[in-house]
Amino acid sequence: MFTKNILFSILLMGLSNAAVTPGRTAVAKLQGEVSGIVGFSEIIDTDGEPAFFVGVDLSRPNENRTPLFVTVDLKGLAPDTEYAYSINTGTVSGDNCSNTGQVFDPLQRVTDIKTYNCDKFHVFETCALGDLSLINRQATGGGNLGTFSDTFVVNYLSFDAPGGRNIIGRNIAIAFSNGTIVSCGNIALSQQENTPK
Repeated sequence: MFTKNILFSILLMGLSNAAVTPGRTAVAKLQGEVSGIVGFSEIIDTDGEPAFFVGVDLSRPNENRTPLFVTVDLKGLAPDTEYAYSINTGTVSGDNCSNTGQVFDPLQRVTDIKTYNCDKFHVFETCALGDLSLINRQATGGGNLGTFSDTFVVNYLSFDAPGGRNIIGRNIAIAFSNGTIVSCGNIALSQQENTPK
């Protein structure tokens, strides 16, 4: 179901220049006060090559040739409350979120948390790459519904690219704006890999 939703969303968003099919997918299943998934999918065009996405400048050394399509679906959010969601360096066990680690920052942009200022229009220069909610947008409880859904493309993270930007084995943490973590889950490749041959 996750793979079909990704493909449908990409086609609706019109982000690709070619006919596309989902490549490998990875999912973090969240446990804790907030439940849901954060999913990632490589997008491949029908001839097996990485799809080119509008806004991706492949001449930049930090850009991936296979951008990841990200789907965030959260439930159990407090009404009208903002939450951060980020990729973190640790590995968690069950719903014990005490070992999430630091926000994933392979480019070492966070030298002093007091002066950290992520500018989503200058991601490579100013942001910890795992800081998804500041790069994209904060999750909110949506009034009385307590749900949040979003989709977006990132061109700077990977499942296995060189350069330390691999997200597999890391975790997703959901936190209140004060930093208190309320939910987490490890990012793992999905069992069914449907990479074109």
